[in-house]
Amino acid sequence: MNTAAPVIPPEPEPSLDDLAQRVQTDRDAFAGLYDRYYPRILRYCLRRLFCRSVAEDLTSDIFLTAATKIDTFRGHSEGEFAQWLYTIATNRINAYLRSFDRRRKLLQSAAEEQRQRADAARDADDRPDWPELYEAVLSLKPRDQALIALRFMQDLPHEQIAAILNLRPGAVRVAIGRALNKLRKRFGIRHNPPKEAKP
Repeated sequence: MNTAAPVIPPEPEPSLDDLAQRVQTDRDAFAGLYDRYYPRILRYCLRRLFCRSVAEDLTSDIFLTAATKIDTFRGHSEGEFAQWLYTIATNRINAYLRSFDRRRKLLQSAAEEQRQRADAARDADDRPDWPELYEAVLSLKPRDQALIALRFMQDLPHEQIAAILNLRPGAVRVAIGRALNKLRKRFGIRHNPPKEAKP
């Protein structure tokens, strides 16, 4: 007679939507979403601020803000949680960047970090002018910086960006185009849109 205990299959991992539905009352749910989104928010901060130490500090502050304001989250899905979290992150980054002195220090720090990480095997003449690149991005209005980072660095759709920045999707497309044109103009790049095929 076989008296072996029956094998109990492990409980399935909760979905991200399940975590989002429980996040207001369940610390484990918040921890699960934190694990999922910490790398993404850190990457977003890094691509807005260019300085790892500042980005790491701000990312921690963003999640602390999210934890203390979790009762204001009204969504029921992962997508809604992501939108809420990116809104907090964007507002926090924009507030940080409002100080001219902070922008200047970020530029100096970011350029120095890039020089330290530069590949020694590459010829110096082939390296991008990182200070000029950072200065060009930081010269954009915070909203335009957010648009560029969310669309091209976080790969978010126009509709989600519109919700994060409280804009219409059509306005997002127009604003992104204008921000790109400002960067092209700064670097002397001419934009030639593709010609329509002749009938």
